[in-house]
Amino acid sequence: MMSSPTIKAVLVLDGNDGTRIHAKYFAKELLDHETQLKFEKNLFNKTKSQNARSEAEIVMLDRTISVYRQEIVMLDRTISVYRQ
Repeated sequence: MMSSPTIKAVLVLDGNDGTRIHAKYFAKELLDHETQLKFEKNLFNKTKSQNARSEAEIVMLDRTISVYRQEIVMLDRTISVYRQ
C-alpha cells in the first residue's frame, strides 16, 4: 500500500561545514540527537559539491527524497526533506 509523502524535517545548514543553523524534525525515527547529526552530515556530504543556486535540486539518500537549494545571501544551504 502506498502512503502519501510526508515531511520528515526542514533543515538550514551552513554551506561551509554543514553545521546546523536551524532544524525542525517531524519524523519519529529522527528524534534522537545523534541520529539527526548523522543524517545532517550524510546529507551535507552528498550535496556539498552540487551547485543548486538558481533552482532546487533533488537527491536520494537512505530511501529519502531530499529537496535542497543553496542560498548566497545569508544562508548557504536550505534543505527540505520529503519521504514517499
